[in-house]
Amino acid sequence: MATPKLLFRHLTVQHIGDASILDIVENATRDGQAQRTYFFSKNTPAERARAAVPDQIVFESKVDGAAIFVCDAPSDLGDKAIQLTRTQAENETFAGKNVIVATRNSEPAGNIVDWLVYHHEHFGLNGAVIFERAPPDAARDDWDEVEKLLAAAGADVQIIVVFSNTPLGDQTLPPETHPFCVSEAPGRDRMDVPSPDAWRAPLAEMSIYEIARRRFLGKARAIANTDLHDLFWRAPAQPSPFDLAAEHPGTVIELIGQHCYPWRVRKDQQPRFGDHICVQFDHPKFRRRWCVAPAALPDDAVLRCQRISNVTVTKQSRFFRFMAIR
Repeated sequence: MATPKLLFRHLTVQHIGDASILDIVENATRDGQAQRTYFFSKNTPAERARAAVPDQIVFESKVDGAAIFVCDAPSDLGDKAIQLTRTQAENETFAGKNVIVATRNSEPAGNIVDWLVYHHEHFGLNGAVIFERAPPDAARDDWDEVEKLLAAAGADVQIIVVFSNTPLGDQTLPPETHPFCVSEAPGRDRMDVPSPDAWRAPLAEMSIYEIARRRFLGKARAIANTDLHDLFWRAPAQPSPFDLAAEHPGTVIELIGQHCYPWRVRKDQQPRFGDHICVQFDHPKFRRRWCVAPAALPDDAVLRCQRISNVTVTKQSRFFRFMAIR
């Protein structure tokens, strides 16, 4: 039976005392040994997170204050009497594929499909892991619409949508769609700022990229980190970021992004990618993301939002961020 093109998964959010866990992923190392990786939320102090891990820690790191512990998984799967929910890695789903890891924060279904089709047709995208920022019960209808539109477009792209039962955003900020969340927005210091909304605020739990790698992407050909309002630049005679990553295993292809804006938005319509024709020339705002071949990463590499630790940058590629869609 063919795998459905749209799959739904959930983070295994759970608590040990006052330690909050976003996900626990079980996978295998290159030599076939079982590993278990614990991802804690950034509001859990490292010492409390460490004390809550029942397995033997072999590597630990932090991503923007959130603790990550890689452990040897005991053969008997014992947990010192602590019962925790784990999830098995699904690396075969994206084996050999070019995949983008992204977050979805209120972007309409039509724009999501335009984004997928564009990267599929021009850059060979055939997979996406998308973290849904809205509560699980608030977003399923939108993804049903994405599935219908994607089928109509005929784009052969495998998608996994990951839901969370806890908000992943900054608890002090308003929804990301508000101009206050853009540092260059005119009149930002005079705005009436809405109340904080952790479900839709700018992303705070930056460890989701490493969760995606360990849970879904260990066998992918190449993976890139952009968002649903970002498009790779179609540079003439230039290799795609995916091809660059595959040609330079064990290194990072740095993605350099620039903001662009619409001259105007059509009346009573959602902004679309084609509305954007203006690039700020007097004060360019560059964003940094990455593309990499995951199978060649060293054991101590950690995927972060803007960079990958302990890996060297060798090449660069460009993208544009379409700000009215954000």
